[in-house]
Amino acid sequence: MTIEISSVARNILVEEILIQADLTLAAHARVRKLTLDLETKDNRLVWGGIQSLLNHAAMISKILLPDTSNNKHVRYERSRKLKETLNVKDQSLLLRRTVRNNVEHLDERLDAWIEQGSSRLLEATFENRSGYDFLNKNGRRWFVKRVYLVAEDVFLTEGQKGSGIDEICIADLIVEIRQVRKQAQDCLDSDGSVVRLPSTS
Repeated sequence: MTIEISSVARNILVEEILIQADLTLAAHARVRKLTLDLETKDNRLVWGGIQSLLNHAAMISKILLPDTSNNKHVRYERSRKLKETLNVKDQSLLLRRTVRNNVEHLDERLDAWIEQGSSRLLEATFENRSGYDFLNKNGRRWFVKRVYLVAEDVFLTEGQKGSGIDEICIADLIVEIRQVRKQAQDCLDSDGSVVRLPSTS
């Protein structure tokens, strides 16, 4: 069975991806500004910025790779068409579950910390990985709630259900977001099948 996805339907989704990409990039700029300033690098607003950028990236991921349990054929075809339009490969960081799960399963991570009975909870910003590695040397083990490595632009957090540390290279994610944003803008510029009032251009 062939399912056609109209250009209007496609462009509504592409427009939302463009919006979420812009919000991701804005949140990333805030994080970088905060962490490059000694006065604010340990401020909890850093975590708000990281959570915000991961939330917006997760929205892009959900649009590109929706749950196919309902409307399976339509959603699969929609996903295929969007990935083709925006040149998103199957191995894209945007499609990895770690990006989506990081925000969606915070409660499970906190439950895991409580169940482990750990009194060593790590929530810190490090200039580079050496500070983080120092804390975990000689078999010492911290429960990693949130760690941001500024120089690498990497976010670390405890994985789900004792699976180890989830590491998200935000720098790589941002490169992909910029590419997807450009493809989305090019798509909308070349096809005016969706008109918005007021115009956002």
